Amino acid sequence: MVAVGGISELRRGASERARLLATERERARRLNELNALRSDFSAMIAHELETPIAAVRKLNEMLSVEGEEAGLRDYATAAAERELDTLTNLVRDVRAVAALEREGFEIEARPLRLEKLLADAEAYARTLLVDHPVQQIRQGGSRVGEWVLADPERIGQVLRNLLSNAAAYSPEDTPIELRVIGKEGRIRIEVADHGQGIHPDDVPRIFEKFGRGGDREKHKAPGVGLGLYLSQRIVRSHGSELTVQTRVGEGSVFGFELAVAT
Repeated sequence: MVAVGGISELRRGASERARLLATERERARRLNELNALRSDFSAMIAHELETPIAAVRKLNEMLSVEGEEAGLRDYATAAAERELDTLTNLVRDVRAVAALEREGFEIEARPLRLEKLLADAEAYARTLLVDHPVQQIRQGGSRVGEWVLADPERIGQVLRNLLSNAAAYSPEDTPIELRVIGKEGRIRIEVADHGQGIHPDDVPRIFEKFGRGGDREKHKAPGVGLGLYLSQRIVRSHGSELTVQTRVGEGSVFGFELAVAT
């Protein structure tokens, strides 16, 4: 016969083995998920690189033809620059994700002149979003020259992402609104478009890593789904939340708040 103490010891041993087995299974499951995520990420990056690289190669062939019309050469040059901007933005977003997810990531918030932040955003829009005029709208008594607490590079990246998305989802020549709303001790900044809006099924996932919306026919939008994920992380680091109001067929409004520097 096995003594009572021996039975208890056997039970404890069996319980510990079961716990270790469950832990090992959970570790294996997470490792499989990570490997699948890495595989999916690599596939998405490769897919997103293929299109602009192929376009640049074709455009370069056009530019290399002697005697080509000046108008066509100008078109090819401008188109090649747009494709290179696409590649640059992709690389920038991937690097930013890596920086955000490293341990010890911190923003460097400091007093920043609101006028400078908005001027930089409008300059970006004028140079890269030429088919979408940007209209600045001020509400609630917000003043040009107001100082806010922000990391200039990080918040600038948020605004560039929001403006690029607004242009991507809007018909050509439709305006994009850059709204500034004064509140008690805070400034709210919004980017509004008059495009297709976001399907209700897509709203919960657009801020997730690799999350992408689609058009009315549910065709997936271009990109790898990092822009809004990055923007949300940056905005949260500033003590706010990136929000969206959207209606299919009417457009979307993305916004966040910054503290006024005192």
